[in-house]
Amino acid sequence: MSEQDSQDANAESPKSSRRGLILILSVSVIAVAGGAATPFLTKFNFNYSPKTSVSAAESGANEEVDYIDFPEITVNLNEARHARFLRIHFSLQVPASQKYKIEQDVIKKAPKFNNYIQVYLSDKTLEELSGSFGRNRVSRELRDYFNEVLFEDGIERVQDVLFNDFQVQ
Repeated sequence: MSEQDSQDANAESPKSSRRGLILILSVSVIAVAGGAATPFLTKFNFNYSPKTSVSAAESGANEEVDYIDFPEITVNLNEARHARFLRIHFSLQVPASQKYKIEQDVIKKAPKFNNYIQVYLSDKTLEELSGSFGRNRVSRELRDYFNEVLFEDGIERVQDVLFNDFQVQ
């Protein structure tokens, strides 16, 4: 019987491998066809480009930049005895053509910015502020906040927050 079992196994082996190959090929063809048909069946416009009132010169990378100085801020850090404090002085990098308007808006909303920055920084610990990762994070989050408060149209005109002074004592 052992010879007969081995012959039956050899006889079924090519059939099962063909079935597996056919199954793999059919699944592959269906997947490729589904991927190719997706753009035709969806309403998503792959060539979408938003139309804004800002010209290419205003939002372009080739435009010159200027800087708006923000007053120095000192806050206690979130430490056990409040023995450590942070003193920062920074500048906002903005397009040179829009500096005057942005500066006027910053001056007008300065109390709101001061309050947010003091609350935000006083919640930070020494570990969260140490190293380039901590400073870059603070810079990025301040930039995002300035853009959110100053510009309701969603266009980010404050390009960067650059620290002139960043002292922890």
